[in-house]
Amino acid sequence: MITLVPMKEADFAWYHEHLAVAYAQDQVESGEWDQASALQHAKDSIARLLPNGLATPDNRLYLLLAGGNPDPVGQLWVTLHPGAYPSAFILDIEIYAPYQRKGYAKQALQALEALVRPLGIFKIGLHVHASNPGAKALYEKMGYGVTGFDMIKRLDSSE
Repeated sequence: MITLVPMKEADFAWYHEHLAVAYAQDQVESGEWDQASALQHAKDSIARLLPNGLATPDNRLYLLLAGGNPDPVGQLWVTLHPGAYPSAFILDIEIYAPYQRKGYAKQALQALEALVRPLGIFKIGLHVHASNPGAKALYEKMGYGVTGFDMIKRLDSSE
């Protein structure tokens, strides 16, 4: 069973750096960013989204704990959008490599649903890279549906 445990400042310092590296690599692999500037671009993006770190309003960052294990099996970052159409958006969910394929991502999504329902949240969104068919399959299995497509065309500099 996964438990969502709010991050503390010490956790956030590590997470911030870990996320920047992972986000940069994802963007390079998807063709969005070039390798040379990707890490700085990722750090800038995270700083814009979390200008006050853990104290940034409407953002919740969690460590994912499984059973009695004191070591996290992953992390989750979600932003809440209150208002007329309350919703949540998952900005990051990761199950660390040694813990993958054990059902923890599914359990984390279920725990998030249980957490946001009492807040009046009626939908949860997320973005998944086309280069990650495993994640896409999990999200579809959990009831997430496609609402659109991002598409890019790389232009050859010699044209």
